[in-house]
Order: sequence, then C-alpha cells, then structure tokens
Amino acid sequence: MNGTVGIMRPARYARDSLDLATSLGFDAVVCPMIEISDNLDENFESFTGRVFSSNANYVIFTSANGVDFTLCKIQNIGQFIEGLNNSKIVAIGPNTKGALEQHGIHVSLMPEVYSSTGLIELLSDVSGCEVDIVRSTHGAPVLVEKLLELGAKVHETCVYTLVKPSGEKQQEFIRQVLCGEVNILPFTSTMMVRNFMSIAESMNVSGSLLDRMNNILVGAIGIPTADTLKKYGIKNIIMPGKYLFKDLLLELKAAYK
Repeated sequence: MNGTVGIMRPARYARDSLDLATSLGFDAVVCPMIEISDNLDENFESFTGRVFSSNANYVIFTSANGVDFTLCKIQNIGQFIEGLNNSKIVAIGPNTKGALEQHGIHVSLMPEVYSSTGLIELLSDVSGCEVDIVRSTHGAPVLVEKLLELGAKVHETCVYTLVKPSGEKQQEFIRQVLCGEVNILPFTSTMMVRNFMSIAESMNVSGSLLDRMNNILVGAIGIPTADTLKKYGIKNIIMPGKYLFKDLLLELKAAYK
C-alpha cells in the first residue's frame, strides 16, 4: 500500500510536486494551502537603481520566486542582469541558484544550510557593505536584524506576497486528512502550517485534526516550520538535512517504509 501525500504547495508548483511524489511511489492529493501573488513595494525603484549603477555590493535572493517576480518587473532585463553580475549574488539554495543561472546571473555564494541562519553564517564579513535582500512580504526579520548587527547597510525589497486560500477545496482536504485518505503531510513554511490549522479551527475540527496528525507522518522544511508545528502540539516531526521539497519527501518515504 502506498502512502498518500498531501501536497499543499502553491498551484504553480503543483504539477512538478505531483510528478515528484508519484515518481517516489506515493499517491498524492493536491490542495494549495498557500498561494503567491506579485507585489511592488516602495523600495523596488531604489533597489533597481543600485543594481543599474553597480552600487549593490551583495544581492541576496531567498527563493526562486523572488527571481521570477523581480525580473518580470524589469523592462531592460539585459542591462539589469549586467548590473547584477557586477555585484556578489547570493542564492539561499540550489533551486534559487538554478533560477538565477537560467537567466545568465552569476551566483557568487550559497550557504551550506539553505535558510536565513545559513545566510547569516555565510555573510559574516559585510560591515560597511550595501546589501540588498529580495524576498516575499513574509520573510523572517532575523536576516535583516543580524546583517544590520554585522554592520551592513541593509535594503529589503518585497517582490511578491503570500496569500492564504481558504475555500471548499481546502476544507475538503482537511476532511480527507481526518478520514485517513491523506496520511503524509509535508509542510514547507510556517504560513502553510498556520493556514492549514486556521481552516481546521474555522471547521471546529482542530482538536481531532491534531490527534490525527500525531498518528500519521508529518514533515517540515526548516526549523521555523517545525517549531510552528510543535506550538500546535505536533510531537514527531520529520525534517530533512537539506531544505528542499525532494529531500523532505525522501525522508518521509524512508519513515513510511
């Protein structure tokens, strides 16, 4: 009998996530518990100005989404990429690195641990440097705080935002978990956890859902996601060594066997 994975990633990743899960021998149910939307904040123009004038010492991309939602706003992409390549480009992990390199953007640095903590350890020598962080509106504040403590001049630009879907599809997914049709839950962000639980609370089934979750396989990418699950009372959480969805599924597969 195959385990059934609940894929809760944004719709833009649904097909690839489904193909990955089935290639690993899982059955899968797809239901986004988080969505992604474009965002243009007041800092974007000054960010691009620093890139075009080659005044950004470091530019940090914290996701492949950040790359996509940055470039889709740029009119003169060739000149912008040329400006980026005059800076030290930092990618949080291999997916982000791949998204950058696909556009001819040279990645100078990538941390061993694909997280804000990994970035902070990597960028210990940034005193006096102009550091741009390109991310979502829900990025962890610790990255900005620590880089400021290290003496960097930090600029944060939020090029996309996260949206919480909460319709009939999401409620039906909760019911599928409760009745045993989904028995493996991989969570990839704290916001995904919170939305999942808020929908259960709106259905008045959070208590029974937590009981169910403590009797099936629950995985998390990253310590913040795992800590959020723990705050809700989830006890046994599987975490991969690398913060990638594939690695999480591989860990869950090994645990399921």
